[in-house]
Amino acid sequence: MFTFKKAEKLCSKKDIELLYKSGSSKTFYPLKIFWKVNKFESGYPARLLITVPKRLYKRAVDRNLMKRRIRESYRLAKPNLYAELMKKEIQLDVLIMYVGKEKEEFIVVQKSLETGLIKLSEMILK
Repeated sequence: MFTFKKAEKLCSKKDIELLYKSGSSKTFYPLKIFWKVNKFESGYPARLLITVPKRLYKRAVDRNLMKRRIRESYRLAKPNLYAELMKKEIQLDVLIMYVGKEKEEFIVVQKSLETGLIKLSEMILK
């Protein structure tokens, strides 16, 4: 349950464009979370894409650092999200974008992501 496999990643350009165009979003600084309820062929209730804009962080080292922090935070927080989604039998596409100007510590990113996923599950499951 605490892994992050290829089947859990959102890779399709068509699905990503659809998520940007018709998905919902909410900001939990320093993260912005986009989501859309979707049906897909995967054994997991959610697919995830993580982005860090190149215009904010020119160096790939900095972008990769933030992606690693977000990915690890998600990996630790996803069992709660998956449990909620499995109860309601909902499949979800999620995009997490780092929008902070400063490189935040792991603890800050983790708390922001946990808060965001809790609010996301509350909004979806109403």
